[in-house]
Amino acid sequence: MPTEALPLGRNAELVAYLGRHGLVNDEALASALARCDAGLGNLAEVLLGSGVVAADKLLKALSACRSVCFLGSFEGLLDPEAAGLLPERIARKHLVVPIRRMPEGLLLGMLDAGDVVAMDTASSVAGQRVLPVLTSEPNLRSSLDRVYGEAGAKAAGGPRPAAAVTAAPAGSEDSLEVSVIDVLEGLFAEAVETGASDIHLEPGERFVRVRCRVDGLLQDRKVFPRDFHSALVARVKILSRLDITESRLPQDGHIRYEHAGRGVDMRVSTLPSLFGETVVIRILDHTKGIRRLSELGMPARICTGLQGLLARPTGLILVTGPTGSGKTTTLYAALNQINTQEKNIVTLEDPIEYRLAGITQTEASPKIGLTFAAGLRAILRQDPNVILVGEIRDAETAEIAVQAAITGHLVLSTLHTKDAAGTVARLLNMRIPPFLLAAALSGVLAQRLVRVLCPKCKKPARPLAEELSLLGGSLDGQGGFHAAAGCPACFDMGYVGRVALYEWLETTEEIRRLVLSEAGTDEIARALRAKGMRTLQEDGLEKARRGMTSLAEVIRVTHEER
Repeated sequence: MPTEALPLGRNAELVAYLGRHGLVNDEALASALARCDAGLGNLAEVLLGSGVVAADKLLKALSACRSVCFLGSFEGLLDPEAAGLLPERIARKHLVVPIRRMPEGLLLGMLDAGDVVAMDTASSVAGQRVLPVLTSEPNLRSSLDRVYGEAGAKAAGGPRPAAAVTAAPAGSEDSLEVSVIDVLEGLFAEAVETGASDIHLEPGERFVRVRCRVDGLLQDRKVFPRDFHSALVARVKILSRLDITESRLPQDGHIRYEHAGRGVDMRVSTLPSLFGETVVIRILDHTKGIRRLSELGMPARICTGLQGLLARPTGLILVTGPTGSGKTTTLYAALNQINTQEKNIVTLEDPIEYRLAGITQTEASPKIGLTFAAGLRAILRQDPNVILVGEIRDAETAEIAVQAAITGHLVLSTLHTKDAAGTVARLLNMRIPPFLLAAALSGVLAQRLVRVLCPKCKKPARPLAEELSLLGGSLDGQGGFHAAAGCPACFDMGYVGRVALYEWLETTEEIRRLVLSEAGTDEIARALRAKGMRTLQEDGLEKARRGMTSLAEVIRVTHEER
């Protein structure tokens, strides 16, 4: 690229960046700085002229020092309508290319973010703010050809091929040239078809790894060259209406994706990391049917107890467990059962994961002040019979939920606690008065999710000595258990789908007395065991004996719960 197109100055920042990332050794830097002092050019010009650093790497360094976005390719980002904002004559004269019109301004590809004349001219002609995006000269010229069509391409010496990337499935040596648009479409489609809940785009020093979370565990899907990272992230940001020029701060966005005639919501989160921005895309498939309580694998005694509490007009019912343990699925199955014309059901969620006809659903938005506490106060003025609060995160929300439960409302919510007995201690720690908690709390359902063994390849297995040790002793009979094998039907994972393990606390008079006396978790747990409560691990062992899951899965999710 021409040296006159490189930004000037800021030697200190550039030297620090080059040294920190090992792009130029100390001896070469010292020599380049000496030539600068001798008036032979600015540091960027000297480094490029001496050939000690490649032009694209130097541009990346300059973009980082000037906090300007760098993209090696505009594939998948160019919007033909942007060409109407800037005449071709001006674009080619100043070596800039209009990429896309954003709410913040016009994205402008250029070689020199310090070219004030080019930026001012483009801003004046386009009639809006210009957001510079650094790129290499080959990419800029080929992008100009694509934006302005065949006539401009011929004047520039013929068309250039569109940018492509070599993509290889994880663990494979085969490769295929595809565009960034095709790559993302393929990733989205595969994730939805395989039931993934999240897509992870994780940049490393040499490669970009793509993983999908299926049945609660991450699986490697694809690996791309490191140079493809910026174009991939930029395309995701464009689709989710995020600022592609901002890479130093986390951002959150939303994509509405259509697949096989159904709409899928995707929540996008970006996070700066050592080798670039990490992107996580949460998949919310609203078309999935809401299940019935009887379809969740819940023991009959627990299902009957929960249904009895749901039939009451008041009370607080909590579902507890870590993130991804199926709490929302259980709560919506509960709502589905009591959703009748005579009841006003209102939910407050973050985000709304399911859509249920006949109820009012509200999404919390802390950024604008609509927190769970503020939203819950507003819901109480909507004459509700049943309230679903997505999560009790703080003492204020807990207090309002408890007050609502004792003033004529049935309140359902979730809490992050280890087990059912620990929920009482957690709420007391949130400074809920014991007499209020004893009056409001109707029941607590703790749950975890374990993977279900693939019925086509599961194989009989005896417990291993290590498994017996982790389970705290011998297993009666030690028979009837199965282990994962792996086959094409389950993509060699050995598991297909998940089922929940449950632990149930119903607030009896004895439990109320313990709450009023502010009893500890262990004392409440002993009382529940004396009444026949089965722990999460015991429910897991029962499901393992029935061949639904493996001992390894039960241990994975419950060995800390004993």
